[in-house]
Amino acid sequence: MNLFKIVWSYLAAKPLNTFLNVFLMSLGVSIITILLLLSTQFEERITKNAQGIDLVVGAKGSPLQLILSSIYHIDYPTGNIPLEEAQKIARNRMVKQALPMSLGDNYQGRRIVGTDTAYLSHFGMKIQEGRRWEKKMEAVIGAEVAETLGLGIGDEFHGAHGIGGGGHVHDYAAYTVVGIATPTGLIPDQLILTSLESVWHVHDSHDHDHDHDHDEDHKDHDHDNGVHQHGNNHDHDHDHKHDDQKETKKNKAVATSPSDDSDGEGMSFEEIQRLQKARAAAQAGNVRADDREITAMLITYRTPNAVIQFPRMVNQIGELQSASPAFETARLFNLIGIGVSLLQGLAYVIVLVAALSVFIALYNAMKERKYDLAIMRTMGASKGKLATLLMMEGAVLAFLGAAFGLILGHLTISLVTGFFSQTDTLGVDGQLFLVQELYLLIGAVVLGVISALIPAIQAYKIDISETLAEG
Repeated sequence: MNLFKIVWSYLAAKPLNTFLNVFLMSLGVSIITILLLLSTQFEERITKNAQGIDLVVGAKGSPLQLILSSIYHIDYPTGNIPLEEAQKIARNRMVKQALPMSLGDNYQGRRIVGTDTAYLSHFGMKIQEGRRWEKKMEAVIGAEVAETLGLGIGDEFHGAHGIGGGGHVHDYAAYTVVGIATPTGLIPDQLILTSLESVWHVHDSHDHDHDHDHDEDHKDHDHDNGVHQHGNNHDHDHDHKHDDQKETKKNKAVATSPSDDSDGEGMSFEEIQRLQKARAAAQAGNVRADDREITAMLITYRTPNAVIQFPRMVNQIGELQSASPAFETARLFNLIGIGVSLLQGLAYVIVLVAALSVFIALYNAMKERKYDLAIMRTMGASKGKLATLLMMEGAVLAFLGAAFGLILGHLTISLVTGFFSQTDTLGVDGQLFLVQELYLLIGAVVLGVISALIPAIQAYKIDISETLAEG
Protein backbone atom coordinates (compact mmCIF):
# COMPACT_ATOMS: atom_id res chain seq x y z
CA MET A 1 0.00 0.00 0.00
CA ASN A 2 1.61 3.24 -1.20
CA LEU A 3 0.56 5.88 1.33
CA PHE A 4 1.91 8.76 -0.73
CA LYS A 5 -0.26 7.84 -3.73
CA ILE A 6 -3.30 7.61 -1.50
CA VAL A 7 -2.52 11.03 0.02
CA TRP A 8 -2.09 12.57 -3.42
CA SER A 9 -5.39 11.08 -4.65
CA TYR A 10 -7.20 12.52 -1.63
CA LEU A 11 -5.73 15.98 -2.30
CA ALA A 12 -6.54 15.78 -6.02
CA ALA A 13 -10.12 14.77 -5.24
CA LYS A 14 -10.82 18.18 -3.69
CA PRO A 15 -8.69 20.65 -5.65
CA LEU A 16 -10.38 23.80 -4.32
CA ASN A 17 -9.84 22.88 -0.66
CA THR A 18 -6.28 21.86 -1.44
CA PHE A 19 -5.58 25.12 -3.29
CA LEU A 20 -6.99 27.31 -0.50
CA ASN A 21 -4.97 25.52 2.20
CA VAL A 22 -1.77 25.71 0.15
CA PHE A 23 -2.37 29.36 -0.79
CA LEU A 24 -3.00 30.46 2.78
CA MET A 25 0.16 28.73 4.00
CA SER A 26 2.23 30.11 1.10
CA LEU A 27 1.01 33.66 1.79
CA GLY A 28 2.29 33.63 5.37
CA VAL A 29 5.56 31.92 4.46
CA SER A 30 6.22 34.35 1.58
CA ILE A 31 5.84 37.38 3.87
CA ILE A 32 8.25 35.84 6.37
CA THR A 33 10.69 35.04 3.55
CA ILE A 34 10.62 38.59 2.16
CA LEU A 35 11.20 40.11 5.59
CA LEU A 36 13.96 37.60 6.29
CA LEU A 37 15.77 38.39 3.04
CA LEU A 38 15.39 42.14 3.42
CA SER A 39 16.42 42.42 7.06
CA THR A 40 19.32 39.95 6.85
CA GLN A 41 20.89 41.33 3.68
CA PHE A 42 20.22 44.95 4.59
CA GLU A 43 21.83 44.58 8.01
CA GLU A 44 24.80 42.71 6.56
CA ARG A 45 25.31 45.33 3.86
CA ILE A 46 24.98 48.20 6.31
CA THR A 47 27.62 46.63 8.55
CA LYS A 48 30.06 45.79 5.75
CA ASN A 49 29.93 49.24 4.14
CA ALA A 50 30.58 51.02 7.44
CA GLN A 51 33.46 48.75 8.39
CA GLY A 52 36.57 50.76 9.25
CA ILE A 53 34.68 54.08 9.45
CA ASP A 54 34.50 55.37 13.03
CA LEU A 55 33.00 58.80 12.40
CA VAL A 56 31.54 60.94 9.64
CA VAL A 57 32.11 64.70 9.73
CA GLY A 58 29.78 66.97 7.77
CA ALA A 59 27.52 69.98 7.89
CA LYS A 60 25.09 70.37 10.74
CA GLY A 61 21.73 68.68 10.31
CA SER A 62 20.40 65.18 10.84
CA PRO A 63 23.20 62.78 11.90
CA LEU A 64 21.34 59.84 10.34
CA GLN A 65 20.97 61.76 7.07
CA LEU A 66 24.71 62.46 7.13
CA ILE A 67 25.46 58.76 7.55
CA LEU A 68 23.00 57.66 4.86
CA SER A 69 24.26 60.19 2.31
CA SER A 70 28.01 59.81 2.93
CA ILE A 71 28.40 56.06 3.46
CA TYR A 72 25.33 54.44 1.91
CA HIS A 73 24.47 57.08 -0.73
CA ILE A 74 20.72 56.73 -0.21
CA ASP A 75 19.91 60.25 0.99
CA TYR A 76 20.75 63.87 0.27
CA PRO A 77 23.75 65.51 1.98
CA THR A 78 23.21 67.91 4.86
CA GLY A 79 25.33 70.57 3.13
CA ASN A 80 29.00 71.46 2.62
CA ILE A 81 31.82 72.19 5.03
CA PRO A 82 34.91 74.41 4.50
CA LEU A 83 37.93 72.53 3.21
CA GLU A 84 40.15 74.49 5.57
CA GLU A 85 38.26 73.21 8.63
CA ALA A 86 38.25 69.69 7.24
CA GLN A 87 42.02 69.78 6.76
CA LYS A 88 42.51 70.87 10.36
CA ILE A 89 40.44 67.92 11.55
CA ALA A 90 42.33 65.52 9.28
CA ARG A 91 45.64 66.65 10.79
CA ASN A 92 44.44 65.91 14.33
CA ARG A 93 46.67 63.42 16.18
CA MET A 94 43.63 61.22 16.97
CA VAL A 95 42.86 60.70 13.26
CA LYS A 96 44.46 57.79 11.44
CA GLN A 97 42.71 58.33 8.10
CA ALA A 98 40.37 60.99 6.74
CA LEU A 99 38.64 60.37 3.41
CA PRO A 100 37.20 63.59 1.89
CA MET A 101 34.07 63.46 -0.25
CA SER A 102 32.38 65.96 -2.55
CA LEU A 103 28.88 65.08 -3.72
CA GLY A 104 26.26 66.83 -5.80
CA ASP A 105 26.34 65.40 -9.33
CA ASN A 106 25.26 62.20 -11.05
CA TYR A 107 25.46 60.44 -14.38
CA GLN A 108 22.27 58.56 -15.32
CA GLY A 109 21.41 58.18 -11.65
CA ARG A 110 24.87 57.00 -10.56
CA ARG A 111 26.50 59.36 -8.10
CA ILE A 112 29.74 61.13 -8.97
CA VAL A 113 31.94 61.25 -5.87
CA GLY A 114 34.98 63.48 -5.58
CA THR A 115 37.56 61.99 -3.23
CA ASP A 116 41.17 60.78 -3.19
CA THR A 117 42.63 57.43 -4.19
CA ALA A 118 42.76 56.26 -0.56
CA TYR A 119 39.00 55.80 -0.88
CA LEU A 120 39.63 52.96 -3.35
CA SER A 121 42.07 51.24 -1.00
CA HIS A 122 39.76 51.58 2.01
CA PHE A 123 36.95 49.68 0.26
CA GLY A 124 39.29 47.14 -1.34
CA MET A 125 38.68 48.40 -4.86
CA LYS A 126 41.44 47.24 -7.19
CA ILE A 127 41.71 48.30 -10.81
CA GLN A 128 40.76 45.43 -13.10
CA GLU A 129 41.09 47.51 -16.26
CA GLY A 130 42.92 50.79 -16.87
CA ARG A 131 44.39 52.81 -14.01
CA ARG A 132 43.54 55.20 -11.20
CA TRP A 133 42.87 58.84 -11.94
CA GLU A 134 45.94 61.04 -12.12
CA LYS A 135 44.66 64.26 -13.63
CA LYS A 136 41.62 66.45 -13.39
CA MET A 137 38.41 65.12 -15.05
CA GLU A 138 39.59 61.51 -15.01
CA ALA A 139 37.31 58.95 -13.37
CA VAL A 140 37.31 55.39 -12.09
CA ILE A 141 33.93 53.64 -12.27
CA GLY A 142 32.60 50.83 -10.11
CA ALA A 143 32.06 47.39 -11.60
CA GLU A 144 28.28 47.71 -11.48
CA VAL A 145 28.38 51.11 -13.19
CA ALA A 146 30.46 49.66 -16.01
CA GLU A 147 28.05 46.75 -16.41
CA THR A 148 24.76 48.63 -16.24
CA LEU A 149 25.74 51.79 -18.13
CA GLY A 150 28.07 50.12 -20.62
CA LEU A 151 30.97 52.50 -19.99
CA GLY A 152 34.51 51.48 -20.91
CA ILE A 153 38.04 52.82 -20.84
CA GLY A 154 38.34 56.05 -22.81
CA ASP A 155 34.62 56.81 -22.83
CA GLU A 156 33.58 60.37 -22.03
CA PHE A 157 30.45 61.48 -20.21
CA HIS A 158 28.97 64.64 -18.72
CA GLY A 159 27.70 64.80 -15.19
CA ALA A 160 24.36 66.32 -14.27
CA HIS A 161 23.45 68.44 -11.29
CA GLY A 162 21.77 66.57 -8.44
CA ILE A 163 22.23 63.11 -6.98
CA GLY A 164 18.91 61.48 -7.77
CA GLY A 165 19.14 61.37 -11.56
CA GLY A 166 18.22 64.02 -14.11
CA GLY A 167 19.20 67.61 -13.41
CA HIS A 168 21.04 70.18 -15.51
CA VAL A 169 23.78 68.53 -17.57
CA HIS A 170 27.27 70.06 -17.21
CA ASP A 171 28.01 69.79 -20.93
CA TYR A 172 30.99 72.15 -20.70
CA ALA A 173 33.14 69.65 -18.74
CA ALA A 174 33.50 66.00 -19.76
CA TYR A 175 34.81 63.19 -17.58
CA THR A 176 37.00 60.48 -19.11
CA VAL A 177 36.88 56.90 -17.84
CA VAL A 178 40.45 55.80 -17.12
CA GLY A 179 39.78 52.82 -14.85
CA ILE A 180 37.23 50.15 -13.97
CA ALA A 181 37.36 48.76 -10.43
CA THR A 182 36.95 45.15 -9.43
CA PRO A 183 33.59 44.21 -7.89
CA THR A 184 33.59 44.32 -4.10
CA GLY A 185 29.93 43.66 -3.27
CA LEU A 186 29.84 47.07 -1.58
CA ILE A 187 28.16 50.36 -2.42
CA PRO A 188 31.24 51.88 -4.19
CA ASP A 189 30.57 49.39 -7.01
CA GLN A 190 27.69 51.72 -7.94
CA LEU A 191 29.69 54.95 -7.82
CA ILE A 192 31.71 57.06 -10.24
CA LEU A 193 34.87 58.14 -8.44
CA THR A 194 37.08 61.06 -9.36
CA SER A 195 39.30 63.65 -7.71
CA LEU A 196 38.07 66.54 -5.59
CA GLU A 197 39.64 68.89 -8.12
CA SER A 198 37.43 67.46 -10.85
CA VAL A 199 34.25 68.22 -8.94
CA TRP A 200 35.48 71.70 -8.11
CA HIS A 201 36.45 72.30 -11.73
CA VAL A 202 32.98 71.35 -12.98
CA HIS A 203 31.28 73.75 -10.62
CA ASP A 204 33.88 76.48 -11.08
CA SER A 205 33.28 76.29 -14.83
CA HIS A 206 29.56 76.52 -14.23
CA ASP A 207 30.03 79.64 -12.11
CA HIS A 208 32.27 81.16 -14.79
CA ASP A 209 29.69 80.57 -17.53
CA HIS A 210 26.99 82.03 -15.33
CA ASP A 211 29.09 85.11 -14.61
CA HIS A 212 29.93 85.56 -18.28
CA ASP A 213 26.26 85.64 -19.27
CA HIS A 214 25.51 87.96 -16.39
CA ASP A 215 28.25 90.40 -17.41
CA GLU A 216 27.07 90.45 -21.03
CA ASP A 217 23.62 91.58 -19.88
CA HIS A 218 25.01 94.23 -17.51
CA LYS A 219 28.12 95.64 -19.16
CA ASP A 220 28.01 98.93 -17.35
CA HIS A 221 27.22 97.48 -13.93
CA ASP A 222 29.88 97.42 -11.22
CA HIS A 223 30.50 93.78 -10.16
CA ASP A 224 33.28 94.37 -7.70
CA ASN A 225 31.08 93.15 -4.86
CA GLY A 226 29.71 90.17 -6.83
CA VAL A 227 32.46 87.61 -6.32
CA HIS A 228 30.80 84.20 -6.38
CA GLN A 229 31.29 81.45 -3.87
CA HIS A 230 34.17 79.92 -5.80
CA GLY A 231 35.74 83.21 -6.83
CA ASN A 232 35.35 82.81 -10.60
CA ASN A 233 33.94 86.23 -11.57
CA HIS A 234 36.29 86.71 -14.54
CA ASP A 235 36.71 90.11 -16.22
CA HIS A 236 35.99 90.28 -19.96
CA ASP A 237 37.96 91.98 -22.71
CA HIS A 238 35.37 94.63 -23.44
CA ASP A 239 35.48 95.76 -19.78
CA HIS A 240 39.29 95.84 -19.36
CA LYS A 241 39.60 99.61 -19.52
CA HIS A 242 36.73 100.20 -17.14
CA ASP A 243 38.02 97.56 -14.68
CA ASP A 244 41.59 98.89 -14.80
CA GLN A 245 40.32 102.33 -13.85
CA LYS A 246 38.38 100.87 -10.93
CA GLU A 247 41.34 98.72 -9.85
CA THR A 248 43.62 101.76 -9.81
CA LYS A 249 41.05 103.70 -7.88
CA LYS A 250 40.63 100.86 -5.39
CA ASN A 251 44.37 100.45 -4.83
CA LYS A 252 44.55 104.13 -4.10
CA ALA A 253 41.71 103.79 -1.65
CA VAL A 254 43.47 100.94 0.10
CA ALA A 255 46.64 102.94 0.40
CA THR A 256 44.78 105.79 2.10
CA SER A 257 41.41 105.04 3.55
CA PRO A 258 38.76 102.46 2.60
CA SER A 259 36.10 105.14 2.55
CA ASP A 260 37.88 107.46 0.12
CA ASP A 261 36.15 106.01 -2.95
CA SER A 262 32.74 104.57 -3.75
CA ASP A 263 34.18 101.09 -4.49
CA GLY A 264 35.26 100.61 -0.91
CA GLU A 265 32.47 102.51 0.73
CA GLY A 266 31.34 100.85 3.97
CA MET A 267 34.13 98.25 3.85
CA SER A 268 36.99 97.77 6.26
CA PHE A 269 40.63 97.70 5.25
CA GLU A 270 40.73 93.89 5.74
CA GLU A 271 37.58 93.41 3.66
CA ILE A 272 39.02 95.38 0.76
CA GLN A 273 42.24 93.36 0.94
CA ARG A 274 40.24 90.13 0.93
CA LEU A 275 38.25 91.33 -2.07
CA GLN A 276 41.42 92.20 -3.97
CA LYS A 277 42.90 88.77 -3.25
CA ALA A 278 39.72 87.08 -4.43
CA ARG A 279 39.82 89.13 -7.64
CA ALA A 280 43.47 88.22 -8.22
CA ALA A 281 42.72 84.54 -7.69
CA ALA A 282 39.77 84.70 -10.05
CA GLN A 283 41.81 86.42 -12.73
CA ALA A 284 44.46 83.72 -12.41
CA GLY A 285 41.78 81.07 -12.92
CA ASN A 286 42.33 79.58 -9.48
CA VAL A 287 40.27 79.42 -6.30
CA ARG A 288 41.87 79.83 -2.90
CA ALA A 289 42.03 76.71 -0.75
CA ASP A 290 40.17 78.42 2.09
CA ASP A 291 37.24 79.09 -0.28
CA ARG A 292 36.90 75.41 -1.20
CA GLU A 293 34.27 73.14 0.30
CA ILE A 294 33.68 69.41 0.59
CA THR A 295 30.56 67.49 1.56
CA ALA A 296 31.87 65.17 4.27
CA MET A 297 34.86 63.26 5.64
CA LEU A 298 35.02 59.59 6.64
CA ILE A 299 37.21 59.34 9.73
CA THR A 300 39.16 56.37 11.11
CA TYR A 301 40.52 56.76 14.64
CA ARG A 302 44.11 56.21 15.59
CA THR A 303 43.36 55.33 19.21
CA PRO A 304 40.24 53.97 20.99
CA ASN A 305 40.25 57.00 23.31
CA ALA A 306 39.16 59.17 20.37
CA VAL A 307 35.66 57.70 20.59
CA ILE A 308 34.93 59.94 23.58
CA GLN A 309 37.02 63.03 22.86
CA PHE A 310 36.97 63.51 19.10
CA PRO A 311 33.20 63.79 18.36
CA ARG A 312 32.81 66.37 21.12
CA MET A 313 35.67 68.40 19.68
CA VAL A 314 34.14 68.35 16.17
CA ASN A 315 30.68 69.33 17.42
CA GLN A 316 32.11 72.41 19.09
CA ILE A 317 33.04 73.82 15.69
CA GLY A 318 30.16 76.02 14.60
CA GLU A 319 29.60 74.71 11.06
CA LEU A 320 30.37 71.04 11.63
CA GLN A 321 28.77 68.00 13.20
CA SER A 322 29.94 64.44 13.76
CA ALA A 323 27.91 61.26 13.38
CA SER A 324 28.85 57.76 14.50
CA PRO A 325 27.92 55.05 11.96
CA ALA A 326 27.66 52.42 14.70
CA PHE A 327 25.27 54.51 16.80
CA GLU A 328 23.13 55.80 13.93
CA THR A 329 22.78 52.43 12.20
CA ALA A 330 21.79 50.83 15.52
CA ARG A 331 19.13 53.52 15.87
CA LEU A 332 18.03 52.86 12.29
CA PHE A 333 17.74 49.12 12.96
CA ASN A 334 15.63 49.86 16.02
CA LEU A 335 13.30 52.05 13.98
CA ILE A 336 13.04 49.52 11.16
CA GLY A 337 12.86 46.62 13.60
CA ILE A 338 9.52 47.79 14.97
CA GLY A 339 7.89 47.62 11.55
CA VAL A 340 9.61 44.34 10.67
CA SER A 341 8.44 42.77 13.95
CA LEU A 342 4.87 43.84 13.31
CA LEU A 343 4.91 42.40 9.79
CA GLN A 344 6.54 39.20 11.01
CA GLY A 345 3.87 38.89 13.69
CA LEU A 346 1.20 39.27 11.01
CA ALA A 347 2.90 36.64 8.86
CA TYR A 348 3.07 34.17 11.76
CA VAL A 349 -0.64 34.74 12.43
CA ILE A 350 -1.36 33.93 8.78
CA VAL A 351 0.69 30.73 9.07
CA LEU A 352 -1.22 29.72 12.21
CA VAL A 353 -4.50 30.40 10.43
CA ALA A 354 -3.26 28.21 7.59
CA ALA A 355 -2.44 25.44 10.07
CA LEU A 356 -5.92 25.80 11.55
CA SER A 357 -7.37 25.57 8.04
CA VAL A 358 -5.41 22.34 7.46
CA PHE A 359 -6.75 20.96 10.75
CA ILE A 360 -10.35 21.78 9.82
CA ALA A 361 -9.94 20.29 6.34
CA LEU A 362 -8.47 17.06 7.70
CA TYR A 363 -10.98 16.85 10.54
CA ASN A 364 -13.87 17.11 8.06
CA ALA A 365 -12.13 14.72 5.69
CA MET A 366 -11.78 12.24 8.52
CA LYS A 367 -15.55 12.15 8.93
CA GLU A 368 -16.09 11.69 5.18
CA ARG A 369 -13.43 8.98 4.85
CA LYS A 370 -14.40 7.05 7.93
CA TYR A 371 -15.92 4.23 5.88
CA ASP A 372 -12.94 4.13 3.50
CA LEU A 373 -10.56 3.88 6.42
CA ALA A 374 -12.56 1.01 7.90
CA ILE A 375 -12.34 -0.82 4.56
CA MET A 376 -8.59 -0.28 4.54
CA ARG A 377 -8.41 -1.78 8.04
CA THR A 378 -10.25 -4.91 6.82
CA MET A 379 -7.74 -5.18 3.95
CA GLY A 380 -4.86 -5.40 6.40
CA ALA A 381 -3.88 -1.78 7.08
CA SER A 382 -2.78 -1.26 10.67
CA LYS A 383 -3.99 1.50 12.98
CA GLY A 384 -0.57 3.12 12.76
CA LYS A 385 -0.76 3.27 8.96
CA LEU A 386 -4.11 5.05 9.06
CA ALA A 387 -2.78 7.58 11.54
CA THR A 388 0.35 8.04 9.42
CA LEU A 389 -1.84 8.58 6.35
CA LEU A 390 -3.59 11.56 7.96
CA MET A 391 -0.35 13.06 9.27
CA MET A 392 1.27 12.66 5.86
CA GLU A 393 -1.60 14.55 4.29
CA GLY A 394 -1.13 17.42 6.73
CA ALA A 395 2.63 17.39 6.12
CA VAL A 396 2.21 17.41 2.32
CA LEU A 397 -0.22 20.35 2.45
CA ALA A 398 2.15 22.32 4.69
CA PHE A 399 5.18 21.43 2.58
CA LEU A 400 3.51 22.56 -0.65
CA GLY A 401 2.37 25.80 0.98
CA ALA A 402 5.82 26.53 2.45
CA ALA A 403 7.63 25.66 -0.79
CA PHE A 404 5.40 27.90 -2.88
CA GLY A 405 5.75 30.60 -0.21
CA LEU A 406 9.54 30.50 -0.44
CA ILE A 407 9.41 30.70 -4.24
CA LEU A 408 6.90 33.54 -4.11
CA GLY A 409 9.06 35.48 -1.64
CA HIS A 410 12.18 35.20 -3.81
CA LEU A 411 10.26 36.10 -6.98
CA THR A 412 8.84 39.19 -5.29
CA ILE A 413 12.30 40.39 -4.23
CA SER A 414 13.71 39.73 -7.73
CA LEU A 415 10.86 41.60 -9.44
CA VAL A 416 11.14 44.60 -7.11
CA THR A 417 14.91 44.87 -7.56
CA GLY A 418 14.51 44.44 -11.31
CA PHE A 419 11.94 47.22 -11.72
CA PHE A 420 13.36 49.74 -9.25
CA SER A 421 17.05 50.54 -9.70
CA GLN A 422 17.08 52.45 -6.38
CA THR A 423 16.98 49.12 -4.55
CA ASP A 424 20.48 48.33 -5.86
CA THR A 425 21.86 50.53 -3.12
CA LEU A 426 20.32 48.27 -0.50
CA GLY A 427 22.12 45.30 -2.01
CA VAL A 428 19.15 42.91 -1.75
CA ASP A 429 19.39 39.83 -3.97
CA GLY A 430 16.35 37.65 -4.61
CA GLN A 431 18.53 34.74 -5.72
CA LEU A 432 20.23 34.39 -2.35
CA PHE A 433 18.97 31.51 -0.18
CA LEU A 434 19.45 31.60 3.58
CA VAL A 435 19.82 28.75 6.04
CA GLN A 436 16.88 30.22 7.99
CA GLU A 437 14.61 29.37 5.04
CA LEU A 438 15.34 25.66 5.53
CA TYR A 439 14.31 26.01 9.15
CA LEU A 440 11.15 27.80 8.01
CA LEU A 441 10.30 24.93 5.66
CA ILE A 442 10.88 22.31 8.34
CA GLY A 443 8.83 24.31 10.84
CA ALA A 444 5.92 24.55 8.40
CA VAL A 445 5.95 20.77 7.83
CA VAL A 446 6.03 20.13 11.60
CA LEU A 447 3.10 22.52 12.01
CA GLY A 448 1.21 20.61 9.32
CA VAL A 449 1.82 17.33 11.14
CA ILE A 450 0.62 18.85 14.42
CA SER A 451 -2.51 20.13 12.66
CA ALA A 452 -3.26 16.56 11.51
CA LEU A 453 -2.59 15.04 14.92
CA ILE A 454 -6.20 15.01 16.23
CA PRO A 455 -7.68 13.57 12.98
CA ALA A 456 -4.85 10.98 13.00
CA ILE A 457 -5.74 9.94 16.56
CA GLN A 458 -9.37 9.54 15.49
CA ALA A 459 -8.29 7.37 12.55
CA TYR A 460 -6.19 5.30 14.92
CA LYS A 461 -9.20 4.71 17.22
CA ILE A 462 -11.71 3.90 14.47
CA ASP A 463 -14.07 0.99 15.23
CA ILE A 464 -14.18 -1.21 12.11
CA SER A 465 -17.39 -3.14 12.82
CA GLU A 466 -19.36 -0.11 13.98
CA THR A 467 -18.25 1.96 11.02
CA LEU A 468 -19.07 -0.76 8.48
CA ALA A 469 -22.44 -1.32 10.12
CA GLU A 470 -23.28 2.38 9.73
CA GLY A 471 -22.45 2.06 6.05
